[in-house]
Amino acid sequence: MLSTHSETLQQKFLEQSYRQLSASRWWQCFLPNVVATGIVLGFLLLGLCQRLEASLYQCLLMQPSIVPANWLNVSMVVLLLGLGLGGGLARLRFRYRFGTWVALGWGWLGFSLGLGGLGHPLPIFTLALLFGVNAVTVASAEWMRTYLSLRRSEERYALAAHGSHEGVWDWNLQTNRIYFSQRWRQMLGDPIATDRKSDHWVGGGQIGLVDSPELWFTRVHPLDLIPLKAAIAAHLNHKTDYFEQEYRLLHYDGTYRWMLARGLAVCNRDGRPERLVGTQTDITQRKQTEEELWRSAFFDKLTDLPNRTGFTKQVQQALERTHHQLESFAVLWVDIDCFELINNSFGGNVGDQLLISVSQRLRATLPSTDVVARMGGDEFAILLDQTQTVDEAIRVAKQLQEVLSLPFQIGVQEIFITVSIGIAFSSNQYRNPEHILRDADTAMHRAKAFGRSRYQVFDQTMRTRMVVRLLLENDLRRVVSSEPCERCQELQLLYQPIVQLETGALAGFEALVRWQHPEKGLLSPKKFISVAEDTGLIIPMSGWILRSACLQMRQWQLLFPDQFPLTMSVNLSSQQFSMPNLPKYIEQILQETDLNPVHLKLEITESMLMENAASIVSVLRQIRALGIQLAIDDFGTGYSSLSYLARFPINTLKIDRSFIHNIDLNSDSREIVKTVHALAHNLGMDVTAEGVETIDQVQHLQTMNCEYGQGYFFSPPLHTEAVTQLLRQQSCNRSSI
Repeated sequence: MLSTHSETLQQKFLEQSYRQLSASRWWQCFLPNVVATGIVLGFLLLGLCQRLEASLYQCLLMQPSIVPANWLNVSMVVLLLGLGLGGGLARLRFRYRFGTWVALGWGWLGFSLGLGGLGHPLPIFTLALLFGVNAVTVASAEWMRTYLSLRRSEERYALAAHGSHEGVWDWNLQTNRIYFSQRWRQMLGDPIATDRKSDHWVGGGQIGLVDSPELWFTRVHPLDLIPLKAAIAAHLNHKTDYFEQEYRLLHYDGTYRWMLARGLAVCNRDGRPERLVGTQTDITQRKQTEEELWRSAFFDKLTDLPNRTGFTKQVQQALERTHHQLESFAVLWVDIDCFELINNSFGGNVGDQLLISVSQRLRATLPSTDVVARMGGDEFAILLDQTQTVDEAIRVAKQLQEVLSLPFQIGVQEIFITVSIGIAFSSNQYRNPEHILRDADTAMHRAKAFGRSRYQVFDQTMRTRMVVRLLLENDLRRVVSSEPCERCQELQLLYQPIVQLETGALAGFEALVRWQHPEKGLLSPKKFISVAEDTGLIIPMSGWILRSACLQMRQWQLLFPDQFPLTMSVNLSSQQFSMPNLPKYIEQILQETDLNPVHLKLEITESMLMENAASIVSVLRQIRALGIQLAIDDFGTGYSSLSYLARFPINTLKIDRSFIHNIDLNSDSREIVKTVHALAHNLGMDVTAEGVETIDQVQHLQTMNCEYGQGYFFSPPLHTEAVTQLLRQQSCNRSSI
């Protein structure tokens, strides 16, 4: 049962295979048998078979042929036998078809001769001729098919090789000769290859590339020769599945071109390689692209210095050397002071040229073992390799500041710069290069905080200070972005009274912000205002302060109408002047809070006023036109210009507390206060003294006829409830009078 089932499956498979045989393939195999059968039938019709048959019997068997005289039947047998066997064998491979026809020919010859010798004559030559001619035609057809297939394969290979722009090479290991294709030689600019249209062996006496491998290897770049030979040897020793190597090859124009060679060894029956065949591809453009990508990833395009990524790798290598060889190094972080001013004044092109000149001067000043990098913008970093002490790093920092302080000639402009430098010294605590870069950057910002053209060595307190500042900044962002009701729980406004010195009457208040931090307690403005200015949070915070102060003043007006006119003083930040339509914004707040502008006084610091005099004078005049009063806060501490002061629509000068503090002890302070007081009166301004703390200070100010005073002598900053109680008490006192 099993064998029957197997035979059925086999039969179905053969039938399916025969049906799948295409018509062209079937006729290709069957056509030689048709031709052979036609040839034999032609011999029959011409009578050649009969005569040859009789001669064969006479020669081989020494007897006359007893073949029927009517050869028509024999012709039909030949026709059916030739076509039938040809069609049946057409499905077989060539070697089986050819072997079958040869076996049939010799088999019939022996069989017919044997029977003829026994007295049973059969046609010998006709059928033997049929089988033999079929074998010859089948062999001829297969030879022709093989020849045509080989030609097509060669044409396909030639077209593929030409289309892929790959050069072919064939190394005969037995004769130690190499065949180079025309394309292979063209890659190297071979003058002979450009004129030849066919590939062939090149003799040693000609000008072009010769067939010796050693002469090929002489064109390989010296740094790539050993790796190339090692890769070839590894493949020939069966250590790799295929040969593949990138190397540089000398072009006829004297330059080196990058090549990618791939190959495969052809082995004999014993497994020994006899030939190494492969291709070669010109990858110079790819290598150039990789080089450009690599440089763009690790180098700065403008200055051609290592960028942050490249410098970080250099620091990582220095850290590894430090851990293994106990060496030391330092990282200097260099920042150009006020570079933005230079860029805005002379244009971006001059700024770029200045950065290039700075980079060139840094590289010329430092030894070649040190690494100079551009970290972005106007910041540079320097790796002082093998610097053993902090004093050495400080000496280099001072030298760089001196060198960079010399003028730079950028076109027709002569530019002077100063730099701030942060220094971080290597130690065992550093494992990550980013950490030492972070600390050098921190030290640089600390140096800038003390002024221009300074250097600072990093210590742990700086990192602690930066972490504390970052946490404070995050908390401040949370507070400012919270809802107004939640914001008021932490940000609080206190109000310090301003008093008329002559009568002691209340003249107004200054709104002062405090931060009731949930963990750090009550924070004064000195703790967080600078953070708000650096982060831009000062704008929304100042808007909230102004609105809250105006609203509170309006509420007090409604509660105590007999106490007014009083003024509410609110500080303006320099960043608020960058707001578009600041006067319109202030006017809108006054309308929302229903506060008369005459009861609002905006305070501006002297330094801010003088640094931005030209840009804010028009804004101040628009604010003053609304009826709002203006005051200069902390007067005397900045670098005031009397000519500018007369241009501003200022109502009040507030003398800084540093002068008031010594007014009763130092005659110089008294003279300064007198001078400021006289200047203010001459310009039509009144004067408010800040920081009044003693009765002696009050008396000196009264002697000078100073109008107003503010300080702890009169009252500390008060909460809203305390001010309300104060106003209620004064209202009661007036009523009783």
